[in-house]
Amino acid sequence: MALFDTSGGLSGLFSGMNIFGAKPSEALTGILTQDQQDKLKNQALLQGLLGAGATYLATPKNLKVGSALPYLGKAYLGGMQQSQGAYDQALAGKVKQLELEQGAKKLEMEGLTNTSKLIKEKEARFAKNPNDPAIAFIDAELAQSTALVKPEIKKLQDERAKLNPSSPTYAQELNEINQRINKEIKFAPPTTQITMPSQEKAESKTVGEFFGKTYADIQSAGLSATNKINKVERLNTLLDGVQTGKLTPFGVDVASTAASLGFKIDPKLGNKQAADALSKEMALELRNPSGGAGMPGALSNSDREFLMSMTPGLTSDPAGRKLISESMVKMAKRDQEVAKIAREYRKKNGNLDEGFYEELAKFSEANPLFTKTNKTIEVQY
Repeated sequence: MALFDTSGGLSGLFSGMNIFGAKPSEALTGILTQDQQDKLKNQALLQGLLGAGATYLATPKNLKVGSALPYLGKAYLGGMQQSQGAYDQALAGKVKQLELEQGAKKLEMEGLTNTSKLIKEKEARFAKNPNDPAIAFIDAELAQSTALVKPEIKKLQDERAKLNPSSPTYAQELNEINQRINKEIKFAPPTTQITMPSQEKAESKTVGEFFGKTYADIQSAGLSATNKINKVERLNTLLDGVQTGKLTPFGVDVASTAASLGFKIDPKLGNKQAADALSKEMALELRNPSGGAGMPGALSNSDREFLMSMTPGLTSDPAGRKLISESMVKMAKRDQEVAKIAREYRKKNGNLDEGFYEELAKFSEANPLFTKTNKTIEVQY
């Protein structure tokens, strides 16, 4: 159920979003069945409605503004968070599940000789399709370690090479020879296992853990990017046509005080208050020290002011607000692109390694985020 699920035109920008602007990332839709996606959409919508309702009920109604808009705006923001949170939690759970599956597979393969690993792969392929072409290549690798003690294997491989693919009995004959080869290899004496020095094992484990954590961090950043973009777009919508600057927060305080006395002097007061709350929330997210950035520890007033200056809030003039918004959206989209590249690299190579950074460097060089040709944005006052 997606209110903005359309196929083209301007409304296509909202494709896949629900009424709270939440939608699943490509990483999530790529690993869920359609039935699972439908259930998750309903869950996200329900959490958004519950979040909006709970936020509205928990908000003190003491602004005396003569309008319910500020309360409804805050309730809607609560719904946005809860709805997108459903998708965020689902992807985080899937990423954790993949990590556990990979770890289990790694533990299963540890201690096996190369021959045993090849046999295991061959058995898996043979169970799915006895005529899998990859079986012949696996046999060739196995033959290198077993042919000296099992000359029968070489003989069977020669027989298989002489089979005529156009023969009506080809599939049956191929299946029989593959079964005989599989039986010979399975009972061949194991080859000598080479034990790695403990120092190399420790280094390999550390490097593997580093790349594993790197992949998880990249996917988490790609997931969070969708939420960041939604918040920036919502903030810009709230402040559309609103003149902002250094004294805007003071003006909001004055207008709010006047409204509490029954004088409505600013028709955009509700928008400004909602935008201010959202801007402060975004500033607190910038404090997150995960990934080596952010500001860990207690925050001083100057720290808070510094973080607020990094978001497109009430104190920024329209030109600065537009530049900050565009920069934040570009960087969030780059996080999504990097997450996609990491998934494709891992799918192709089995895991992340040094080659991933080389591929990422080439992509960044070919697709710079900011260029010297960027022009200053002019705003009509």
